[in-house]
Amino acid sequence: METKEVNTFRESILAASKELFARFGFKKTAVDDIAKKARVAKGTIYNYFQSKEEIYRAILQREGKIMIVKMREAMRDQKTSQLKVREMIIAKIKYYKNLSLLYEINRQRAEDLLPFIEKERAEIAKQELNLIKEILEEGVNNSALQAINIPATAKAIAAAINGLEFGWTLEMELEGAIAEIDDLLQILFHGLEFRIARE
Repeated sequence: METKEVNTFRESILAASKELFARFGFKKTAVDDIAKKARVAKGTIYNYFQSKEEIYRAILQREGKIMIVKMREAMRDQKTSQLKVREMIIAKIKYYKNLSLLYEINRQRAEDLLPFIEKERAEIAKQELNLIKEILEEGVNNSALQAINIPATAKAIAAAINGLEFGWTLEMELEGAIAEIDDLLQILFHGLEFRIARE
Protein backbone atom coordinates (compact mmCIF):
# COMPACT_ATOMS: atom_id res chain seq x y z
CA MET A 1 0.00 0.00 0.00
CA GLU A 2 2.81 2.38 0.91
CA THR A 3 4.61 1.64 -2.37
CA LYS A 4 1.46 2.42 -4.37
CA GLU A 5 1.13 5.76 -2.56
CA VAL A 6 4.79 6.58 -3.21
CA ASN A 7 4.34 5.82 -6.91
CA THR A 8 1.19 7.94 -7.04
CA PHE A 9 2.93 10.97 -5.54
CA ARG A 10 5.97 10.52 -7.75
CA GLU A 11 3.88 10.17 -10.91
CA SER A 12 1.80 13.20 -9.97
CA ILE A 13 4.95 15.29 -9.50
CA LEU A 14 6.44 14.10 -12.79
CA ALA A 15 3.22 14.73 -14.74
CA ALA A 16 2.81 18.24 -13.33
CA SER A 17 6.49 19.01 -13.90
CA LYS A 18 6.43 17.80 -17.49
CA GLU A 19 3.47 20.03 -18.31
CA LEU A 20 5.07 23.09 -16.70
CA PHE A 21 8.51 22.47 -18.21
CA ALA A 22 6.97 22.05 -21.67
CA ARG A 23 4.98 25.28 -21.29
CA PHE A 24 7.44 27.56 -19.49
CA GLY A 25 10.84 25.92 -19.80
CA PHE A 26 13.19 24.69 -17.12
CA LYS A 27 14.42 28.06 -15.89
CA LYS A 28 11.00 29.70 -15.53
CA THR A 29 9.43 26.76 -13.71
CA ALA A 30 9.82 26.88 -9.93
CA VAL A 31 9.42 24.02 -7.47
CA ASP A 32 6.57 26.03 -5.93
CA ASP A 33 4.80 25.94 -9.32
CA ILE A 34 5.27 22.19 -9.53
CA ALA A 35 3.91 21.69 -6.01
CA LYS A 36 0.84 23.79 -6.79
CA LYS A 37 0.20 21.98 -10.09
CA ALA A 38 0.71 18.54 -8.51
CA ARG A 39 -1.41 19.54 -5.49
CA VAL A 40 1.25 18.51 -3.01
CA ALA A 41 3.29 20.38 -0.42
CA LYS A 42 6.65 21.68 -1.60
CA GLY A 43 8.33 19.51 1.04
CA THR A 44 6.66 16.43 -0.43
CA ILE A 45 8.50 17.03 -3.69
CA TYR A 46 11.81 16.91 -1.86
CA ASN A 47 10.85 13.55 -0.37
CA TYR A 48 11.03 12.12 -3.90
CA PHE A 49 13.48 14.37 -5.74
CA GLN A 50 16.53 16.24 -4.47
CA SER A 51 16.15 19.13 -6.92
CA LYS A 52 14.30 20.54 -9.89
CA GLU A 53 17.19 19.27 -12.04
CA GLU A 54 16.58 15.72 -10.82
CA ILE A 55 12.89 15.97 -11.77
CA TYR A 56 13.77 17.23 -15.25
CA ARG A 57 16.38 14.53 -15.70
CA ALA A 58 13.90 11.83 -14.64
CA ILE A 59 11.40 13.05 -17.23
CA LEU A 60 13.99 13.16 -20.02
CA GLN A 61 15.31 9.70 -19.18
CA ARG A 62 11.80 8.27 -19.17
CA GLU A 63 10.85 9.97 -22.44
CA GLY A 64 14.08 8.85 -24.08
CA LYS A 65 13.45 5.23 -23.08
CA ILE A 66 9.85 5.35 -24.27
CA MET A 67 10.84 6.87 -27.61
CA ILE A 68 13.61 4.33 -28.25
CA VAL A 69 11.21 1.48 -27.37
CA LYS A 70 8.58 2.85 -29.76
CA MET A 71 11.19 3.21 -32.52
CA ARG A 72 12.46 -0.33 -31.94
CA GLU A 73 8.93 -1.76 -31.93
CA ALA A 74 8.06 0.06 -35.15
CA MET A 75 11.05 -1.30 -37.04
CA ARG A 76 10.96 -4.84 -35.61
CA ASP A 77 8.78 -6.56 -38.22
CA GLN A 78 10.05 -4.67 -41.28
CA LYS A 79 11.84 -6.73 -43.92
CA THR A 80 14.33 -4.26 -45.43
CA SER A 81 16.82 -1.78 -44.00
CA GLN A 82 15.05 1.09 -45.73
CA LEU A 83 11.68 0.13 -44.23
CA LYS A 84 13.23 -0.29 -40.78
CA VAL A 85 14.67 3.24 -40.91
CA ARG A 86 11.38 4.56 -42.33
CA GLU A 87 9.27 3.12 -39.51
CA MET A 88 11.82 4.20 -36.93
CA ILE A 89 11.58 7.83 -38.14
CA ILE A 90 7.78 7.75 -38.32
CA ALA A 91 7.61 6.45 -34.73
CA LYS A 92 9.85 9.32 -33.63
CA ILE A 93 7.75 11.94 -35.43
CA LYS A 94 4.54 10.51 -33.94
CA TYR A 95 6.11 10.65 -30.49
CA TYR A 96 7.22 14.25 -31.04
CA LYS A 97 3.76 15.22 -32.27
CA ASN A 98 2.43 14.21 -28.85
CA LEU A 99 4.33 17.26 -27.51
CA SER A 100 7.03 15.42 -25.64
CA LEU A 101 9.45 17.38 -23.48
CA LEU A 102 12.25 15.69 -25.39
CA TYR A 103 11.00 17.37 -28.55
CA GLU A 104 10.99 20.76 -26.85
CA ILE A 105 14.62 20.49 -25.75
CA ASN A 106 15.68 19.23 -29.16
CA ARG A 107 14.30 22.45 -30.66
CA GLN A 108 16.70 24.48 -28.55
CA ARG A 109 20.29 25.20 -29.48
CA ALA A 110 22.86 23.22 -27.51
CA GLU A 111 24.42 26.39 -26.09
CA ASP A 112 21.06 27.37 -24.59
CA LEU A 113 20.78 24.13 -22.62
CA LEU A 114 22.02 23.49 -19.13
CA PRO A 115 24.87 20.92 -19.08
CA PHE A 116 22.80 18.16 -17.43
CA ILE A 117 20.08 18.57 -20.08
CA GLU A 118 22.59 18.46 -22.93
CA LYS A 119 24.10 15.31 -21.42
CA GLU A 120 20.71 13.55 -21.38
CA ARG A 121 19.91 14.70 -24.91
CA ALA A 122 23.28 13.45 -26.15
CA GLU A 123 22.67 10.05 -24.54
CA ILE A 124 19.31 9.68 -26.28
CA ALA A 125 20.85 10.76 -29.61
CA LYS A 126 23.56 8.12 -29.10
CA GLN A 127 20.92 5.42 -28.61
CA GLU A 128 19.13 6.54 -31.77
CA LEU A 129 22.41 6.45 -33.70
CA ASN A 130 23.01 2.92 -32.41
CA LEU A 131 19.60 1.86 -33.75
CA ILE A 132 20.56 3.13 -37.20
CA LYS A 133 23.92 1.32 -36.99
CA GLU A 134 22.12 -1.92 -36.07
CA ILE A 135 19.89 -1.60 -39.11
CA LEU A 136 22.83 -0.95 -41.44
CA GLU A 137 24.89 -3.79 -39.96
CA GLU A 138 22.01 -6.19 -40.44
CA GLY A 139 21.60 -5.02 -44.05
CA VAL A 140 25.30 -5.52 -44.80
CA ASN A 141 25.38 -8.92 -43.05
CA ASN A 142 22.35 -10.05 -45.07
CA SER A 143 23.97 -8.77 -48.29
CA ALA A 144 21.01 -6.43 -48.77
CA LEU A 145 23.36 -3.43 -48.57
CA GLN A 146 26.79 -3.07 -50.08
CA ALA A 147 29.79 -2.90 -47.78
CA ILE A 148 29.81 0.60 -46.34
CA ASN A 149 31.45 2.62 -43.61
CA ILE A 150 28.63 1.94 -41.14
CA PRO A 151 29.52 4.56 -38.48
CA ALA A 152 29.87 7.35 -41.07
CA THR A 153 26.73 6.30 -42.96
CA ALA A 154 24.73 6.09 -39.71
CA LYS A 155 25.89 9.60 -38.75
CA ALA A 156 24.85 10.94 -42.16
CA ILE A 157 21.39 9.38 -41.87
CA ALA A 158 20.97 10.64 -38.30
CA ALA A 159 22.03 14.16 -39.36
CA ALA A 160 19.54 14.15 -42.24
CA ILE A 161 16.74 13.01 -39.95
CA ASN A 162 17.58 15.52 -37.22
CA GLY A 163 17.81 18.36 -39.73
CA LEU A 164 14.31 17.71 -41.07
CA GLU A 165 12.35 16.31 -38.14
CA PHE A 166 11.18 19.68 -36.80
CA GLY A 167 9.56 20.59 -40.09
CA TRP A 168 7.94 17.17 -40.22
CA THR A 169 6.65 17.61 -36.68
CA LEU A 170 5.61 21.26 -36.66
CA GLU A 171 4.76 22.22 -40.21
CA MET A 172 3.25 19.10 -41.74
CA GLU A 173 0.51 16.59 -41.23
CA LEU A 174 1.83 13.06 -40.73
CA GLU A 175 0.94 11.98 -44.29
CA GLY A 176 2.99 14.81 -45.80
CA ALA A 177 5.89 14.07 -43.47
CA ILE A 178 5.81 10.39 -44.45
CA ALA A 179 5.96 11.35 -48.15
CA GLU A 180 9.07 13.45 -47.48
CA ILE A 181 10.59 10.68 -45.37
CA ASP A 182 10.09 8.26 -48.26
CA ASP A 183 11.76 10.69 -50.68
CA LEU A 184 14.69 11.19 -48.31
CA LEU A 185 15.20 7.47 -47.80
CA GLN A 186 15.00 6.84 -51.53
CA ILE A 187 17.92 9.24 -51.96
CA LEU A 188 19.86 7.91 -48.97
CA PHE A 189 19.48 4.26 -49.94
CA HIS A 190 19.51 4.53 -53.74
CA GLY A 191 21.24 7.80 -54.55
CA LEU A 192 20.43 10.54 -57.04
CA GLU A 193 22.18 9.02 -60.01
CA PHE A 194 19.99 7.86 -62.87
CA ARG A 195 20.87 4.30 -63.81
CA ILE A 196 20.14 2.93 -67.26
CA ALA A 197 18.91 -0.64 -67.08
CA ARG A 198 21.26 -3.08 -68.76
CA GLU A 199 19.74 -5.69 -71.02
